[in-house]
Parts: sequence; structure tokens; C-alpha cells
Amino acid sequence: MPQREDGLTLTSIDLPLPPSVEYIYLVPISDVHFGDPLVDTKTLKKYVDWIEKTPFAYILFLGDILNCATKDSVSDIYREELSVFEACELVWDTFRKVSDRVLGWVEGNHERRLYTHTKGYIGSHICSKYQWRFFKDYAFLKLRFGARKNGKPLVYTVYAVHGEGPVAITKGAKINKLQSLNRLLHADIYLMGHLHDSLCFRESFFLPDLRNGKVDKVERHFVLTGSFLRYGDYAARRALPSLVIGSPCIRLNTRRREIVVFDSLEHLLRRNLVSQGIPGENSGEP
Repeated sequence: MPQREDGLTLTSIDLPLPPSVEYIYLVPISDVHFGDPLVDTKTLKKYVDWIEKTPFAYILFLGDILNCATKDSVSDIYREELSVFEACELVWDTFRKVSDRVLGWVEGNHERRLYTHTKGYIGSHICSKYQWRFFKDYAFLKLRFGARKNGKPLVYTVYAVHGEGPVAITKGAKINKLQSLNRLLHADIYLMGHLHDSLCFRESFFLPDLRNGKVDKVERHFVLTGSFLRYGDYAARRALPSLVIGSPCIRLNTRRREIVVFDSLEHLLRRNLVSQGIPGENSGEP
């Protein structure tokens, strides 16, 4: 569905599930930077392998999957390991086995570098291979799946952007930038990439239910979507802090409204082991 030029477009996605499934997972992947020599392919492969083995885990790409260095960009074109078309091939190959689990692709500022030179979206070209949804600016998703006790499906809303502008360095600056998304619209989950950090928090507020004449207390979750780039080059030159590599994972309950955000795949797997009575090594969990 084309996005409106004069407002926001809500994209509805129905996810058919068998009644036995209690949770689905949403994994936002951003800032991989294919083409940069510092890409951590080993960590990325762990995520892809887990998604492949987890039947109801889904991916939302959130920009800067490609590095797209140009002669006039901050990225050094002479360090680039792949041409743009080689990077496209690498995306297709890396995510081939989970291509049917991709909910969409949001263009990042690195991919948009090519638009300024060619007036073409490289993300749209990538999405055409597997018929992924392409979003040039943002994704505002309405996810429907599962069933409540009354038989009606659960509905969750997700607002996702890559992010723009100067890099925020401190945790406080990143939180402020992420939290500012709620000034535009209400969603259950807000996602932002660009800052190469994995960070999550939630807030609660009161929302009037005019149809039923009551006031509900609701939560919304804010998630920075991490990075798969090792430390060096641009970050080292500017003395930026070293950050944990990887992406958060979001668990959505299919039977009642419940959102749980794990700041990494490792955190999710460790929690799952503990819930099964198998404490993970150095988990800190009883």
C-alpha cells in the first residue's frame, strides 16, 4: 500500500496462528551496514538461525542494512568491501531461509544516500526479490493474530522509523530522542534505529474508552533497535562509546495483551532457560 503524502498510513497485517501458539516474536533488525568491513556476521547469523528455528518469529528491517558509502558521505568509500549490488545479493542470501518471516523494510539514511544521487530506493529493489513490504519513511503497523477468550483477535500497533539527525551519545539523549516519537501518535510499540544502541523502556498512561464510558490504564514500549557493527573507524575517530552488538527481541502474547521486550537474543534465551527451570550460565537468575 503506497504511503500518503499528507498524513500517516496504517498497514494491517494478519498473522494466521494455530491455537496452540502462545507467543510470537518481533525482531527489529537495523544498522547492519553490509559493505563495511566491521559488520559482525557471526552475531547476525545467530539471530537468523534462531528466527529460522522459531516458527512464529518475524523480522522488521529498520534501515541501514546496507552501508552505501559514497565519495561525499561520512563513510569511507575506499574501505567499502562490497559494491551496492554485491550488498543486495548478500542481503538476499543471508535472509533467504527466513524470507517469509519479514514484515517489511524501512529505508535508512545510508540507503537514502543513493536516492540523492539516482532518485531510486535501493530498499525497494531489495524487497522486490521476496515481495517484502517497502516503507520509504516509516512503518505504522497494525498486527492482528491469536484470540482472546471472546474469540476476537489480539491487535498490537507498531510505529517504526530509522531515525535521522546527529548521533545522540549519552543514554539520556537517546531516551529523549526515542521518547519524542510519542508526540506524533499513539502506538503500543515505538521502534527506532540509527543510534547503534540497544535500549528499551516503557511508560503507562490513562486512555479514555469513550465507547464503554471508562478510563483504561495502558502501556507503551520504546525500543532502540541496536546494531551489528563492531567498534572502529568513525566511532573510534569520534571517541564514541563502545556498545553491545545485536538487536532487541519483542515477545507478544497471543491470548491476552502482554508485551515483553528483551534487550538481546541472549537475554531472551537465558530467560527461556530459567522459565524451564534450567538456569543459564552467569544468568544472575535464581
